[in-house]
Amino acid sequence: MEEINCKKCGKIISSEFPHCPYCRESLSKEKQDRANYFSLCRHCGRGLRRIWITCPYCNGILDSISYEKYKHMESKNPEAVESNRKGNEYLESRDAANAIKCYERAIELDPSYTVAWRSKGISLLNIGRDSEALSCFERATELNPNYAPAWRNKGVSLLRLGKYPEALSCYERAIELDPNNAFAWRNKGISLLNMGRYSEALSCFERATELNPKDAHAWWNKGVALQELGRDTLANECLDKAKQLGYKE
Repeated sequence: MEEINCKKCGKIISSEFPHCPYCRESLSKEKQDRANYFSLCRHCGRGLRRIWITCPYCNGILDSISYEKYKHMESKNPEAVESNRKGNEYLESRDAANAIKCYERAIELDPSYTVAWRSKGISLLNIGRDSEALSCFERATELNPNYAPAWRNKGVSLLRLGKYPEALSCYERAIELDPNNAFAWRNKGISLLNMGRYSEALSCFERATELNPKDAHAWWNKGVALQELGRDTLANECLDKAKQLGYKE
């Protein structure tokens, strides 16, 4: 399964898709390092994200390894599961309002439904309701303190709210749970950068670019950290690399 980049929106997706599932543009063949979709549903063949326990298209169960990892977060209420599935469909089509309604229904049916709390938070983030999103991620991490994706999302909401020390704590916890997640390393670096801790931030961006060499934002922020440290030659190299990868100032 080849991993490619959408010409229009720039999302990294699987070559199994003839069109980008985000913007519907025909896909280019420019290879990328990682795909947002990590496996195919055994039942309908669609690409599945790590946040999903069941396929949002046919409700089929993920492969056994993934299911074992996340099954304790799945609801035992079939109606809640179905409402969550519908929410995933709306989220995928960028209909945040209806996605939120579905996730709220799932949570109403099962208040301890960790995945639904996180997905509701993602939908709220998508429409700029950062404080409400934070409350959802806080609930998700309360229900499951070992759920790394929820810690990463909680960090995003805190970054947007300018709460950098709190965001840093979230990314440290996320990295403790999932040490090879490039996104967590990059955003930990952004938290440190905003706190003026430039050397520590640089180390994070170095790790992020090792894990995902195609992350333009990580290269850009690495360049910013190097500028702050007075290392202008290396900084310019990183900034140029970011622009080559499509970073827009």
